[in-house]
Amino acid sequence: LLTNTRIRMFRRCSREHDLYYGRGIRSRAADGAAATFGSLGHLAQEAWWGHAGDDRIDAAMSAITDAVAGSDVPYDMYDVEKLRSLMLGYHARWIDEPYEVLAVEREFAGLPIVNPDTGEVHPIYTRAGKVDVVLRDARDQRIYVLDHKFTSSEATPGSAYLTKLRLD
Repeated sequence: LLTNTRIRMFRRCSREHDLYYGRGIRSRAADGAAATFGSLGHLAQEAWWGHAGDDRIDAAMSAITDAVAGSDVPYDMYDVEKLRSLMLGYHARWIDEPYEVLAVEREFAGLPIVNPDTGEVHPIYTRAGKVDVVLRDARDQRIYVLDHKFTSSEATPGSAYLTKLRLD
């Protein structure tokens, strides 16, 4: 199964990919601060989308508090408060949108990898991953897939980060 994480690792370093996926060798080093912040952010957004109405922000804040309290990871409390502020802004922006949540953190596996030129399906590898949120807009009944990202990189239109994100 090929996930975005696995593909990203292979692109970054084929030796690291071989050690991790081929030989099962894992680093003892803890996740970096950026990965920790992103993971905590995803927990908060999973809780937010998994609840309804004003319970959403309470659920997100509780998810942050519980994750920090129950972890061996030394969270930077500045980052924790920054995430709380981000979630308050997120809540203010999206709470009144008429979205019906269809799925939160839905995993998928076994999607075929198809050569766009020939239409051939790869005989060995398939795609796998996880979708952050699937929702339906009540205004036009269109279905959307949300994928949240947390970054300290510049994310303005045309930035290197957004260009790489589109490629990924």
